Amino acid sequence: MSSMRLLRNAWLVAGVALAIRVAVVFATGEAEHAMGDTPDYLDAAHALVDGTPYPFSRGLPFWRAPGYPAAIALVWRVAPGSLMAVLLAQCAADVLGLLFVGRILSNTFGRTAAALGRWWYAVYPPFVLQATTLQTETWFQVALLGLTWILLPSRGRSPGKGRMAAAGIALGVAALIRPAAMLLLPLCVVWLALRDRKHLRSVALRAVVMSGTFSATLLPWAASNHARSGQWVPVTDAAWFSLWYTTTPAAARAVWEPRQAQPALDSLLYIQVPSMREGWPPNPSRARTAFWRGKTLDAVARDPRAFAR
Repeated sequence: MSSMRLLRNAWLVAGVALAIRVAVVFATGEAEHAMGDTPDYLDAAHALVDGTPYPFSRGLPFWRAPGYPAAIALVWRVAPGSLMAVLLAQCAADVLGLLFVGRILSNTFGRTAAALGRWWYAVYPPFVLQATTLQTETWFQVALLGLTWILLPSRGRSPGKGRMAAAGIALGVAALIRPAAMLLLPLCVVWLALRDRKHLRSVALRAVVMSGTFSATLLPWAASNHARSGQWVPVTDAAWFSLWYTTTPAAARAVWEPRQAQPALDSLLYIQVPSMREGWPPNPSRARTAFWRGKTLDAVARDPRAFAR
């Protein structure tokens, strides 16, 4: 095998990527693998394993999306309580993302672009850091890459109904990991319509198929939310809190000065928001949502230009 063919070999790159990530996992201490959100995800995973009520965040007024805790709980079925096993599974999942990138680039730009993309993914430091930290980014990224691979088949063909069904499931899984993925459903429909303008009836059918499997993927969790809180919440009830968060000076600074914003964000999330705990009712969920909706609308009314920015 020539050196060029060797460099293009997807499984070689995948092996290198996995070796890098595993080495980082074993080379760093357990504390280095945690983020501020990590305790919430571990609490939720324990609840899923033990069959106890799904918990709220320790310091924020909502429950976490269940996708990442479910992945942790699945690993714990095999290796109970092992964070190392979770990280190793996460490294393997990230390598799956590398393979998706290769297929996407190969179908779109050719084999050379695919080889370059795989090697970039293998060694890109932020991806390595994400894969070796107990956070949602890797799983969300892989789900979206899988969605992209499904929607971009080779030779420019439009995806059929089977692929659209799979795309809906992939997008639903992504939303269960991070609810922001829900915003992609209408964008996917618009993309389909622009791609195949001459066959809008077919586009509408495929959009219905994708929307149906997407909704079916979220339905069991939404039903459990209704049983627990009395509300039909597709993933988590963080929406109004998240909107209020965007109105704060700390969040604005994070957009414009991300490197300098972390102290202000830490103060907001771990000091200011917990100090407001007496203001938001813990139950029912509807009352807590109304509290944050009121805070958001007040903030928008005070400075609508800042909110728009």
